[in-house]
Amino acid sequence: MSAWVRCGILVVSDRCYRREAVDESGPCLAQLLRSTKKFTTDILPVECVEDDREKITAAVLKFTDTIGVDLLITSGGTGFGVRDCTPEAVGPILDRQAHGMMAAINQQTYPNSIMSRGLCGTRKNTLIVNFPGSPKACSECFAIIEPKISHIIDLLRNSVTKIAKAHHEKPPSCSCGGDSTGHGAGDALKNFPQAQPGVAFRHRKSPFPVTPVQEAQRMTFEQVESLSTTRVGTIKLAEGLDRILAEDVRAVDALPPFRASIKDGYAVKSADGEGERRVLGQSHAGSESETKLERDTCVRITTGAPVPDGADAVVQVEDTELVSHDQQTGEELIIRILKAPKPNQDIRPIGSDIQPGSVVASKGTKINPACLGVLATCGITQMKVFAHPVVGLLSTGDEIVVPETSPLPHGKIRDSNKTVLTMTLKKNGFSVTDLGIAKDDANALTSALENALENCDVVILTGGVSMGEKDLVKSILVSVFGGTIHFGRVFMKPGLPTTFATVDFNGKKKLVFGLPGNPVSATVTCNLFVLPCLRKMAGFTDYMYTVVKAELKERINLDPRPEYHRGVIEWNSGKNWPVVASTGNQISSRLLSISGAHVLLCLPAKRDSEATISAGEMVDTIIL
Repeated sequence: MSAWVRCGILVVSDRCYRREAVDESGPCLAQLLRSTKKFTTDILPVECVEDDREKITAAVLKFTDTIGVDLLITSGGTGFGVRDCTPEAVGPILDRQAHGMMAAINQQTYPNSIMSRGLCGTRKNTLIVNFPGSPKACSECFAIIEPKISHIIDLLRNSVTKIAKAHHEKPPSCSCGGDSTGHGAGDALKNFPQAQPGVAFRHRKSPFPVTPVQEAQRMTFEQVESLSTTRVGTIKLAEGLDRILAEDVRAVDALPPFRASIKDGYAVKSADGEGERRVLGQSHAGSESETKLERDTCVRITTGAPVPDGADAVVQVEDTELVSHDQQTGEELIIRILKAPKPNQDIRPIGSDIQPGSVVASKGTKINPACLGVLATCGITQMKVFAHPVVGLLSTGDEIVVPETSPLPHGKIRDSNKTVLTMTLKKNGFSVTDLGIAKDDANALTSALENALENCDVVILTGGVSMGEKDLVKSILVSVFGGTIHFGRVFMKPGLPTTFATVDFNGKKKLVFGLPGNPVSATVTCNLFVLPCLRKMAGFTDYMYTVVKAELKERINLDPRPEYHRGVIEWNSGKNWPVVASTGNQISSRLLSISGAHVLLCLPAKRDSEATISAGEMVDTIIL
């Protein structure tokens, strides 16, 4: 399996930065990386900076220290021009220089290489290569280093199995046992390839860079947008609540479908003016009266009732008085109009609210109760909506048992994650398929994943994504199913080991979320990553969670990572804004910290000068 390489491209050019020239080298490099067969790439958007030493250094450090890319290629600023300073900006921050790589580039691109002062080297786990600024030079230089990039990345990651293979050595053996079953597994299950072949050789540090939350969210949305089709389904009116319309809906009938009275009173001929009227009968809502008005007559009418033929105005009851009535029945016989009516007074014409064929709900509308009412009154009985993705939820772990287990065996815990996540998704309108519990065994996990990928569009796993010797999810996704891991760690608390991958299974792209096993971590990351992604797949245009500003009620210590702190919110605190307070101990295994939470407080990472956030400060809060 080829290495998965996260790539950054940094273009250094005054003119491109000022948009005085079109950048050609950045797109060229992106295309070269996309088309390579030597390794699998995840390419970040091309960035451009001016020929300024400090700004180049800052941009490089962002790629290496903040985002943590595997490969960073810079283009431009390597020559002898007055403003060319890329080597001077990059050299001081390299941990090690790769003179051999630069020598190979210079040797094979001679004589043009005489004009280049570029450097190659590493910083932390990132390989940095300086290329000249022209697309031709970028293509030539990339062709030289392309065959070795995968192996260099494996060395930087200390990937024992792949390094041994590259050096034609026999790696330490591992045996997982079991028969091979499932999609594409074959003999792979008999000698299951793991990133850490034997516990002694497991990773001591994660090979996955830490990804900022917003960048991780962007990656998930990017994959949703790349899905080949968006499914549409037809549903009944009663099933439409909170669904997203996939097409404009047009009225079948007019509203109102007849001339309707706006008030309780009397239907009259406006030309008769003031004076006495003989009451012919009544028209009430739902009636089918065939009474036709003649001169100096009227019909008693209620709000919403059809106006009889011959009438062109309605006089409200307050503008009339009784002249005579039937002594036996109490019915009105003659009334007096006190104020002359005007034509069309207090009458709603046919179609005055909605005309037949007019759009009453547009594509992309989230259907609420009022919208359903409009559709119902216009004769709409079914509608086309964006289909919800089929979501499967798989728990992993030898220690996990179903909640009904009693008595609880020693060393076991009941599966709370599945209950919390299932209810969270159902609360937001998404049905969930229970995929069971998979043991921490390569065969069992592969079989469970095969079933999940076969039947679901989105697979959510809890557990198995951290650094434990039994955490096999990432390696199985890549080694057995050929998946692409877009991120394997997120710079947040809780939820550091959160993983997102895509798998092409039977010709369809499937999305896989690997959430941490701790209950709070799983719940927080589900709200931040899974739900927005599902909403986007379901056609929501406003698919992100709601964020409000709130005043912090108490001082809170900050963590080195940005924290999503569980809290309760007070809307009626006597202030013009809400107030939030912590739910207490925030350890990620303490489910009580979120059971009563209304919000997640978005707290910044701790800095040397800011170790706490004070009471009274305003913070962003995510409404759960």
